Amino acid sequence: DPNDGMGMGEAAVEVTLTSALDYTSALGGEMVELGVKLSYQPQAPVYLAVTTSNQLQGVVVSKPNLVFTRENYAIEQAVSVVGVDDGSRDGDTTYQVILGLEATDDPY
Repeated sequence: DPNDGMGMGEAAVEVTLTSALDYTSALGGEMVELGVKLSYQPQAPVYLAVTTSNQLQGVVVSKPNLVFTRENYAIEQAVSVVGVDDGSRDGDTTYQVILGLEATDDPY
């Protein structure tokens, strides 16, 4: 049962920082890599879209879609995000990496 051991409100998707000391990507190309995996085995494939909240500040340069199956759900898939110099003098600007459920037949 995919809900065994899962309390209400626990995340079903885990994101780990894999290539930097913090979650910062600098203007002009510094990259941050995140690892994404599922917390429990799905019954059907789970498709996640990856984007950022502000593509003028940071863009996903790895594959923009992740697919998790019964076989690979616990294996981290890399997501690479790079900072963008938007030409304005706004200094450091916060943006988020967004993982969105695209499709699944699983009650994930």
